[in-house]
Amino acid sequence: MSGWFSIKHGIRNHPIFKGRPDRLGAWVAMLDEAAYADTEIDVSGTMAKVARGELCASQAMLEEITGLPRQQLRTFLAALEKAGTISTRPA
Repeated sequence: MSGWFSIKHGIRNHPIFKGRPDRLGAWVAMLDEAAYADTEIDVSGTMAKVARGELCASQAMLEEITGLPRQQLRTFLAALEKAGTISTRPA
């Protein structure tokens, strides 16, 4: 295990995370899975470029990584996207 990432002090008070430790845990899990350097990964037999800081994952994979049920995951991802924290696109 190598590398690190930082989290802003007071993140628990952000409206997306306030009172939702499950979401904060999911966010940390997603950050931990994000690429730490530009790379390429195999997505169903096709190589996809993944830039530093990006995460290439299906909703099923994110369910496993975060521990959130599918509907809660979709709601969480929509909240992050609405806040401009993430953007999604097909691989």
